[in-house]
Amino acid sequence: MAIFSPQEVLKTGTPDDPIIYIGTAVGASGTTLTFTSGILDKDGNAPSGKIGIVAKIFDGDNAGYEEMIEIPASGLNAAGTVATGVTRGVIVSGRTATGSSANTVALPGSNGTVIDVVLSPQHMQGMLDVIDGDIGTGSNNLRIGDETDSDITLYFQNADANKPYIQYDKTLNGIEMSVDGSVVETLLTATALSPGVSDGTALGTTALMWSDLFLASGGVINFNNGDVTATHSANTLAFAGASSGYTFDAALLPSPTDGAALGSATVMWSDLFLASGSVVNFNNGDVTMTHASNSLTISGGYVGIGVTPTANMTGLAIEDGVLTLKETTTPTADANYGKIYTKNDNSLYFQNGAGDETEIIAGATHLGEMYMYESAATQTIDTTNAYHLMRNFSTGDLATFTFNAGSTGSITVYADYSGTVAGTVLATSVGHNLATGDEVSITGSTNYNGIFTITVVSADTFYFTDTWVADDATGTWSEGSYLEAGAGADGKYLLNFSITAASAVASKNFKFEVYKNSTPIDTAAAEMTPGSTNLQNCGASGFIDIVEGDRIYLAIKNRTDSANLDLEHANVNLHII
Repeated sequence: MAIFSPQEVLKTGTPDDPIIYIGTAVGASGTTLTFTSGILDKDGNAPSGKIGIVAKIFDGDNAGYEEMIEIPASGLNAAGTVATGVTRGVIVSGRTATGSSANTVALPGSNGTVIDVVLSPQHMQGMLDVIDGDIGTGSNNLRIGDETDSDITLYFQNADANKPYIQYDKTLNGIEMSVDGSVVETLLTATALSPGVSDGTALGTTALMWSDLFLASGGVINFNNGDVTATHSANTLAFAGASSGYTFDAALLPSPTDGAALGSATVMWSDLFLASGSVVNFNNGDVTMTHASNSLTISGGYVGIGVTPTANMTGLAIEDGVLTLKETTTPTADANYGKIYTKNDNSLYFQNGAGDETEIIAGATHLGEMYMYESAATQTIDTTNAYHLMRNFSTGDLATFTFNAGSTGSITVYADYSGTVAGTVLATSVGHNLATGDEVSITGSTNYNGIFTITVVSADTFYFTDTWVADDATGTWSEGSYLEAGAGADGKYLLNFSITAASAVASKNFKFEVYKNSTPIDTAAAEMTPGSTNLQNCGASGFIDIVEGDRIYLAIKNRTDSANLDLEHANVNLHII
């Protein structure tokens, strides 16, 4: 702040712009000032402490300069009082008054009085010599205060009851500013510029806005003491703390087009939530995925799973070649659209737009076969008109089926087992090697001939479901050769069997029938009655439903007597349709 030092007598002025007459320069601080009348404050009271007296000084061109003289209040109480300890002044604000003589300053007092301040030449020079230097230091500064650790306040004398002020607060070691005069609106410390109270002052207004905000590297925009933050680091802006999420009321766009990814290969979003009717739009409509209630429509191109579809791959292309369909029921038809689906009968179906359903017949990927060739085996018949499960087959072609040649053994004891398992009979056959779930035919007994599914009790005993009569004490069990369906073999099969055999005695009637587990398949049966002992043949075919774990046997019985049959050739085969 510049202070000018006129070295000549200042001379012109008007009543509104008072003239200060100054002679030669005044001396240092401590110069005596004599007042021609007492000074009171604006309320009519004698001031206390130090008082700043302001004079407005003019040169010959009426260009104003302002000087302040700081005088102890004790020297201002009455007219003619001498004030000592005067401090050299600096520029403050102007006053309207007229000096009465040389070396005087006329200032308005309280209650309309006029105060003449007599300035000695030496002190005036001391005041005006601060043009190019601070008091006692030689630098251009304005110092307020007495160099003690105390609050320092600069008030602005407007018409308000509470005067605006700027204050140095020694406790906070900061500068406070109050426009209201009663509360602190702004606080400046060595480390921060802040409002006087939290949420108390805005940075700009809706009408008066700052142009730009410049923050250093690592700068943080911190909302509500860390509730939400935006933190800068090199080439990165990190948002944190918004546990309820971030909201936008307009589009969030990359710059430029195709200039930024949503996530990266190592830092990925967890989920994507889109509203009803939303669209995922690729390359301005080239391909779109559009949502509607319970549907998602892909338009504008081909769909490839694991492969980029070519122009010839219209519709859906699957690189791995597997399309997984959940079993369903016959759907409702849609005109002009066909549907392919599978149902719980393990078959694949096609339905046209008129609703006509057609089963899609698969190739023979599931099949089983067992056979005899020039076997010369004899099928023993030890009970008339009772089915015997046939053995002595060999394995043929298999796909999802396994083959078991079967086994046989003798029963020596029957016992009532209904006390343990209702409606069952216990059979003793030492070292039978059977397993629970095996099917056997029992023949040669009096009361228990038939085909049964057995449950193993011990290495020498098993039980089967039948009505207890008595201990026949004899019999033969036979586990016939069988084909067993494996995993994935469920479906409908075409079954065929053929037999070439000769009877030791002519005119005996032999019947053959397929069994699935312990159940006869009546649609696959055949008979022959050789008129001689020469080879004869017979066979049958039929459809059969098979699931995993089912076993297929061929059974024989002599409906005439217990004559045996000599087997030459035989074949049992089935394949899925």
